[in-house]
Amino acid sequence: MATPPRITDAERDAAITRIVERHDRIDDPRRSELGSDPRDVVTFVLNRGPAGVPRWIQAADHHDAVVLSTWCWWEERRRERRLLRQGITLGLSATELGNPLGIRSRQGVRDRLDRLDALLTNDRPDEQLGREARRGARQHDAGQNWLDQHRSEVRPILLALIGQAR
Repeated sequence: MATPPRITDAERDAAITRIVERHDRIDDPRRSELGSDPRDVVTFVLNRGPAGVPRWIQAADHHDAVVLSTWCWWEERRRERRLLRQGITLGLSATELGNPLGIRSRQGVRDRLDRLDALLTNDRPDEQLGREARRGARQHDAGQNWLDQHRSEVRPILLALIGQAR
């Protein structure tokens, strides 16, 4: 299944405005139930029913509701990534975070977070992107750790080398 295209906030707002304007135009007595949250608008479109609404308006509403639903899909990915990151920061275990998502291992939670990061950064849900970045950071960190541990030995050698170069 392909990743749905991103829907901008302007596109989201335009879809809501079009639905509201259509229901104002036909003086829909239930238009007060619309709301302004995309999820509420999608629910309104799905539950409105055909009574008193021309078919062409229903079709146009459903088209805009799909746009809103796609925006909600991206918003849920951002929300899930934030929940996982904050849960890790708060000290929750991978099991605690992963169980409600059907993920059974720490690596599974890590992969899920990597996929979300890649999706939201590169529009590509590829956990390998996150793994490669972490691997590079670990390799750099390993070298830096060695230098930090051997600073007292390395510093005099570097000072002597600089003195020789002068």
